[in-house]
Amino acid sequence: MSLPLSPSPPVRPVPAASHPTMLDVARLAGVSLKTASRVLNGEPHVAAATSEKVQLAARRLVFRPNGIARELRRGARSTAVGLIISDVGNPFYARRGACTA
Repeated sequence: MSLPLSPSPPVRPVPAASHPTMLDVARLAGVSLKTASRVLNGEPHVAAATSEKVQLAARRLVFRPNGIARELRRGARSTAVGLIISDVGNPFYARRGACTA
């Protein structure tokens, strides 16, 4: 798939509920995931024409890097804790939350 080199307004071909990924950018630009990653992370050794295609695809998809995902991928630790409970209306859980707050 080839892209025009003239700037165009942002187009969101993915459902509004989802966010475009780097893989979406790579597919639209017609390059590998690694090449799209190199361009979007500002790494050297990418041809100017290829870089322009990737940047245009990112603009058209309104791609925004996920900073939290990036940090976790690099080995950073998160302090977030997930909790799955079956019934939020159960008084047992309300008491537990009040005790630890």
